Amino acid sequence: ALVAAAPDPDEPRSVSEAMASPEWPHWKDAMEKELQGIEDKGTFSHVSPPPGARLLTAKWVFAKKRDASGALQRYKARLVIRGFQQREGIDYKNVFAPTSTYTAWRLLMALGAGNNWPGYQLDVETAFLYGSLEEELYMATPASYYDLRPSAPRGTALRLHKSLYGLRQAPHVWNKLISAWLVKQGFTASHQDPCLFIR
Repeated sequence: ALVAAAPDPDEPRSVSEAMASPEWPHWKDAMEKELQGIEDKGTFSHVSPPPGARLLTAKWVFAKKRDASGALQRYKARLVIRGFQQREGIDYKNVFAPTSTYTAWRLLMALGAGNNWPGYQLDVETAFLYGSLEEELYMATPASYYDLRPSAPRGTALRLHKSLYGLRQAPHVWNKLISAWLVKQGFTASHQDPCLFIR
């Protein structure tokens, strides 16, 4: 059976809806945190784009993160580029990123249970923002950016240096980065499952 979660009616679908919400201070804090993380990683720089440059656009996506009991944990805002505007062969080349197989997961769980091994899980926050782009991409500065950064230069675009959520090549760029790092740590990727690294 397929189960789909209904969208939360309290989650705004645009910045204007967020601003009109009584929860705007929380949404604004979430936007500020997201933008600070993007800026800290050197994701973009303000530039005058070359003549004829295609400017991709972005939108804010808002969500309320809840725990297993449904209690609100935090407000989340993510700046997502509209990757459907990208042109294959120009704005991106390779988009492939492998995903692990159920066979590998079952094998790991069986080995762990049989040998009483401890298991650990980690989450890399804003993982896609770590990978550097090979393509020359420009993004139109969202109007909401100036609400959060009033002193930002006007009349410029954003030259993307790092991957951003929504870019078609973002999973590929992240996979290349994390795989190279794991190899440097002495791990080897399995031939049967390129997402399984062994040391």
